[in-house]
Amino acid sequence: MVTLLLSNIWAANVQSYGSLVGSRFIGGLAGGVIEALGPQIVAECFPNRHLGQAMVVYVGFLAAGSSLGPIAAGAIATRLHSWRWFFNISAIAVGLNLLSSLLMFPETTYPLQQQHIDGVTSFAAADSSSNTLDNLELRTLRPKTPSPIPRTSSPTLVNATTADDDAASIELHTPLHPPHPPLLRTWLTRSLFLTVSHGADRPPRRGILSFLRSAAPLLVTPPVLVTTLLFGLTIGWTVVASIVVSAQYSAPPWLFDAEQVGFLNWGPLVGLLVGIPVGGAVADVLYGALAARKKGGGNSDPRHRLPAVLPGAVVSPAGWLVMGFALRDGWAWGATSAGWGMAAFGLTASANVMLTYVVDCFPGKAGEIGVLVNGMKNFFAFGVSYGSLAWYESAGAMGQFATMAGLSWAVYAVVPVLYFWRNKRSDLEW
Repeated sequence: MVTLLLSNIWAANVQSYGSLVGSRFIGGLAGGVIEALGPQIVAECFPNRHLGQAMVVYVGFLAAGSSLGPIAAGAIATRLHSWRWFFNISAIAVGLNLLSSLLMFPETTYPLQQQHIDGVTSFAAADSSSNTLDNLELRTLRPKTPSPIPRTSSPTLVNATTADDDAASIELHTPLHPPHPPLLRTWLTRSLFLTVSHGADRPPRRGILSFLRSAAPLLVTPPVLVTTLLFGLTIGWTVVASIVVSAQYSAPPWLFDAEQVGFLNWGPLVGLLVGIPVGGAVADVLYGALAARKKGGGNSDPRHRLPAVLPGAVVSPAGWLVMGFALRDGWAWGATSAGWGMAAFGLTASANVMLTYVVDCFPGKAGEIGVLVNGMKNFFAFGVSYGSLAWYESAGAMGQFATMAGLSWAVYAVVPVLYFWRNKRSDLEW
């Protein structure tokens, strides 16, 4: 985030086009790192039954930048008469975000140390700052016969015994008055790490090279590959639409200024907002209902999330067709904005569901998944931005946008395959 802040300050004061490109290159790398943290934070903080609702907030804000950015940029360029002000304001926003992150993002992971002593399985929460900071131990003795556990008002000791020597004994030990270190000490010992933290089944911290080595093989697994393609296409096509719409509506007969062109982005912003409950709460409700119907009850399957992809799979590619017709036949600008909104609906309504699904498949790899999905979508968006106008001029509006819709539907068509077929072995291995 520090690098992103400095890149915006740099961009606001550049004196050449080459320097501006350089500042954007560095800023893009820094922004990609920040984006990749979202899935891991969500996966660590929220249970499966709320995973979709939490993830859609992340995806919604991530995608809203592609709409709010042009709206703000157009207004700033038109009313403040300088594009440099956009980067000044961005630097202020990033600076405030950096400050809030330093104050509110200490490490929250508690690596568990598992021990086996005399047939007893023991789990103790460890913390590098203090041997007693989180002094919580759970010991379970498996009984030969089950025995009910009486209720007690004291949380410090629970014993369930019978007169029989083979009776069950389950004990929960916590200190009567666990010591609490000073807040400043806790913050210092859990903040500003240069390595990545993981859970109990791995070493607490790993270097970046080890992290990348474990992330690369995930890209060939079907869930991650399909999710990456869907995100890449949806974001990439949004970039294409933004470039084409800006060029077409700035030229005759429309002659829109920067603020008016930015106003067209209200359509995709509304589409993103409409998709939030569909890809969040509705998807979680559907997931819970399908999981409850499973025989034996209780155990959920990540595939139960996939039916929620359907609304976006129908609406989103159709939005590209609407935009193609509107640009080719000279429909009112509102039709173009509405089609764009339909296309953006798929980001929060469907792409979010896929991201939630893949994190549910590989819960211990949420960080790696975030790196892959965000990295690949940014590379794809960067690539298509260079050829957008040349493609439009050679294929025409309908040819370009129909191709965009067709490729999107092709990726969506793979989702039923993931639902009806799953490589259970690969899921377990990861």
